[in-house]
Amino acid sequence: MQNGFGCIDDLRDAKWDRLVASLGQRGLGSVEIDGWKRHWSRIWEFPWAYTAISANFSPATHPLVIESGCGVTPMPFWLGGDGFQVVGFDLDTSCEARWNRTGVPCRPDPSKTRFECGDMLHLPLADASVDIAYSVSAIEHTSDPVRAVAEMLRVLKPGGGLILTMDVDICGSDSVSWQAFSEIVSFLERHTRSLLPVRHVTPGRLLTFENRTLVPQSSTRLLSKRILDYLGIRARSDQTVFAWAGEKN
Repeated sequence: MQNGFGCIDDLRDAKWDRLVASLGQRGLGSVEIDGWKRHWSRIWEFPWAYTAISANFSPATHPLVIESGCGVTPMPFWLGGDGFQVVGFDLDTSCEARWNRTGVPCRPDPSKTRFECGDMLHLPLADASVDIAYSVSAIEHTSDPVRAVAEMLRVLKPGGGLILTMDVDICGSDSVSWQAFSEIVSFLERHTRSLLPVRHVTPGRLLTFENRTLVPQSSTRLLSKRILDYLGIRARSDQTVFAWAGEKN
């Protein structure tokens, strides 16, 4: 487990298979979020982010956790089941009702997880008020990814954990641009201490949208992609996933 770009080799690892299987067995009471086990990158991102938190922090020392741009995903309920106090922030107010329907089997104490309406670019929290801030593939959906990361750092206590993953478009036409990505990395290097070694992945090993043969896909989806490829039309730009686990200076 390292900081840096997602690698398809990770998905071939037997230990990774066991981790995904164990997390998949933690019943969440919602078909809606079960898709993480079939998504081209979430099958890597959620286990990575969860392990980065659980391996480096505990509810006893870092009890208050926030998710920036939460949507409805397995992460807060896994962490809440472990004893963390998790608050998810998102502008989509429909998330609250969906949160309340989700995760019941793995959270005997519902007070451990709650949803609040909040903007990733203007988190409704005081400076240095939380122990861990994380975001899983939500930063790329904001108008200002650099500001979204800065907000997470603002609300963190010194020594607090920052864990994030984001889609980076190495072709420069979608998701977090290369320029914004470079600014974010520079910002992280100035304001956090990396908790994991940083690795460098060769292009052929990158986990990208176009290189996702290890992830289950429907035959219809594969056929559509092959037809578009044959016609010379790319269905989507070449995105790869970047992940970072650090501690605020």
